[in-house]
Amino acid sequence: MMYLKSFLILSLLLFLHGVSPAYAEGDELSRFYLGAGAGISRLDPDLGNTPYSFSDKERFGWKLFAGYDINDRLSAEGYYANLDEVELAPAGAIGYESYGVNALYYFSRKGEYLMDWSLFANLGIGRMNNAANVPYEREHDYHLMYGAGVERELWHGMSLRLQGELYDKDAHLYSVSLVKRFGAKKVEPVIAPVIVVQPPEPVVEPEPVLLDSDGDGVLDDKDACPDSAPGTRVDEQGCKLQEVITLKGVVFASSLATLIGESEQILDAVVLTLRRYPGLKVEVAGYTDNRGSRTYNEKLSQRRAEAVRSYLIEHGVAAEQLTAMGYGPENPVAGNETAEGRALNRRVELHMLEQEPAPENATPRDEGPAVE
Repeated sequence: MMYLKSFLILSLLLFLHGVSPAYAEGDELSRFYLGAGAGISRLDPDLGNTPYSFSDKERFGWKLFAGYDINDRLSAEGYYANLDEVELAPAGAIGYESYGVNALYYFSRKGEYLMDWSLFANLGIGRMNNAANVPYEREHDYHLMYGAGVERELWHGMSLRLQGELYDKDAHLYSVSLVKRFGAKKVEPVIAPVIVVQPPEPVVEPEPVLLDSDGDGVLDDKDACPDSAPGTRVDEQGCKLQEVITLKGVVFASSLATLIGESEQILDAVVLTLRRYPGLKVEVAGYTDNRGSRTYNEKLSQRRAEAVRSYLIEHGVAAEQLTAMGYGPENPVAGNETAEGRALNRRVELHMLEQEPAPENATPRDEGPAVE
């Protein structure tokens, strides 16, 4: 009956996962994670009519675990827990360790109901191993394990987890754990073998003549719009700056304000443009799709807008040039009924708030690095 009841509970969790609205950007990035924790274990073997007794049920326990975030609400996890041993009087001890698999269901995520904390419950099956120097009898090798806890995001994929778990009816663990999540795989550069050859005689090439025919500050060989009017503000390709610029390719880890992919390369080009026009005032605007609560989406878009602003300032743009604003699901540019439309609505834009006239004697920009 106990197994049937637990199975029904797990089925209910999976059902709730299917019908509850996932919070913003749940299917963008699934992640592996590793964790380790320690805390207080409570061991309470049934001594029955034996001559043994014990006075201290609380011991030190620790656990290791690895898992995979299937989506925003559901994770699968394998674990190993060492619960220490309970000492018996007049002599003897029984040790406990458990390992198994379980599913975690997150009822709320950061920014929804518990502010910075996520609330979850877990349910699974495990195997109990005991080591003892007294005669004992284990009722069954395999058991259901279940528990609940809260988790808080820290930095760089690290999280703090507080959790209580029950391994069978006579073993508990109340632990504090650190969890490290790993995002998209990092592509390592391929280093070609070095072959030493006799260098050819140097050929002296004439220095190229650097021209800026339209006087917009971008050299002709870099200018995609060579007919800009004098005094026009232009981007790094020499084309007129628009009042609203969508930063295509600037993306974040799922449900976080952490830049991933080619985001930094794109923002480096933005740095070069804004540094050329120190009088230009810009609003960094963050947007999400319409899934999840409006409050959560507005907070997430604000954090992402601030992350982009911070990156630009750290790489040389004056802080007084930039403001950040999160608009959540406002002003969609596509329908939210499809994954493609939702991906377009999750974006960062630059809004030109004040455009002072460009210097009359604009000169071509340096080709050196933007970071000071």
